[in-house]
Amino acid sequence: MKIGYTCGVYDLFHVGHLNLFEKCKQQCDYLIVGVCNDEYVKEYKNKNAVINEQERARIVGALKCVDEAVIITSE
Repeated sequence: MKIGYTCGVYDLFHVGHLNLFEKCKQQCDYLIVGVCNDEYVKEYKNKNAVINEQERARIVGALKCVDEAVIITSE
């Protein structure tokens, strides 16, 4: 089994995010997507996320091409 992984903020979800996940899923059997936590977004982008980390992870995890969504930290 080939496991794939990608990560990002995925705030204000758009078709580019979906295209990325679909292409990733074509390359693996099981796709894990890391969703950056709110603290990381604040540090990295120097602004607050519009959609909080729990809701972003829920949106990403609900996609049929994503097998698992996990919230990740900058560490």
